[in-house]
Amino acid sequence: MAKLVSEDKEVESTLEIVPGPALPVAEIMSDQAWQKVGLALVSGPFNINLGYLSNNGKSGGNDATDEEELDEECLFCRKPKDEVHELAEQIEQLIEGKLDSVLFEPAEPFFELRITKAPVFGFKVEAWLDSGNATTGVYRWDGVGIRMHTTRDNLASFTKQLRSEFSC
Repeated sequence: MAKLVSEDKEVESTLEIVPGPALPVAEIMSDQAWQKVGLALVSGPFNINLGYLSNNGKSGGNDATDEEELDEECLFCRKPKDEVHELAEQIEQLIEGKLDSVLFEPAEPFFELRITKAPVFGFKVEAWLDSGNATTGVYRWDGVGIRMHTTRDNLASFTKQLRSEFSC
């Protein structure tokens, strides 16, 4: 799992993205590839999970077996446009100072991630879940989320984990 950690070590917050299995390629969409993912937002003792879980449910504390598929449909497009690669690229450009912010919302909008340079130092992260879309297929825009500040090193580590976990 790729884990973005806040700079606050006393009451730590994290955003965790867990890679799941690829969906079977349908004949009607043979030019597309989709991958299931899980998402966990953790802030201190509180956590919210959406989508695919693995590692004995450790991605946020659910009691799960080795692998568990929840009812939610959380997907990243991997082909023709690799959304994970795009996210990693944008974060790297933010770290290098080529961008002032990153706004990422997958084609199947089960969450939104915004990362901006903080006015003084570090980076501000906001992540919002749209469990309505993931559960019913209807995009609702309502959501629950977390806000946190993080460091350049934490962002670089997260990007490296994304590239490794999702092979991009």
